[in-house]
Amino acid sequence: MTVLEWVEKIQLAFGDIPVPEAFAKIAAKGPSEAPSNTELVQKRDASLNVLSGLEKRFENELRYQNQKLKDLEIKVISERIQALRDRVDDLQVWIDFKDAKNRFTLRGLDGFFNRLVEQKLPAADLVPVFQKSVYQEWINNIYNDDQKLGRFRRENHEQLIADFKQLDQELIHLTSGMVIEAANSRKPQDILIQAADTEASILSKEAAKKRRLMPIRTLLQKIPNLLVKLKPCLLMSPISVSQFLPPDTKFDLVLFDEASQLVPEDSIGAIYRGKTIVVAGDNKQLPPTSFFQKNLLDDVDWMNWQTKM
Repeated sequence: MTVLEWVEKIQLAFGDIPVPEAFAKIAAKGPSEAPSNTELVQKRDASLNVLSGLEKRFENELRYQNQKLKDLEIKVISERIQALRDRVDDLQVWIDFKDAKNRFTLRGLDGFFNRLVEQKLPAADLVPVFQKSVYQEWINNIYNDDQKLGRFRRENHEQLIADFKQLDQELIHLTSGMVIEAANSRKPQDILIQAADTEASILSKEAAKKRRLMPIRTLLQKIPNLLVKLKPCLLMSPISVSQFLPPDTKFDLVLFDEASQLVPEDSIGAIYRGKTIVVAGDNKQLPPTSFFQKNLLDDVDWMNWQTKM
């Protein structure tokens, strides 16, 4: 066999695959340096057995660069094995990842786990994302159990609140008018034809005077029934109540506003005249001061006063 024929035979054996550089170097050294066919077959079979044993350790067929392992060049396989050896410490991370995935799957959370893997969220966000998912699913289940919540719409609810506020304002306006109407219905309608000694006549007579007016306390004592009909609500200080209103005058309601500015002894007269008492005040305000009362008492010369007595 001539050299040319041998070269043609080698090219035909390799086909479209380029002749490896290592093979060319061995062939260039002559027959004495070339390994025997038996040795090459043994090494090939041993390599294929090793790759087959490696593939059996995995569930799916092993592929690298879209090729099966037995179809790869020895150099590519060697480089890949060396890269894997350099990252052998990462194997524990992969085992932990698979363990976490299995635990999620056992609890029915495999879909949630896959979304975390796809979105590649930062580790610091995993707990908040999980909590939000749990709360959202919890809310969804509540909505499914309660049809009223499931049909709830924020816009409709806010419109209902707005309608209630409007109706409430209208009711307040109408109620005040009803109170005024009820009070007006209690007013005497025949004042002009009353007798001379009636309460209406006494009040009309005093209203027409220019001088020598009747004291207010006396006037109020003479018109006790007409007073509450004309003025069912009186705005007075506690002292004025004691000064001008008879003790037997009774009111359905006595309201103390800014009660924190009153001392109890000044309020007894008004409390006595009311069937119901309402006290409104602020316990954070300062109480009524007795500064001026102390000054008046301090200015009295008690020794001389007792001597004069």
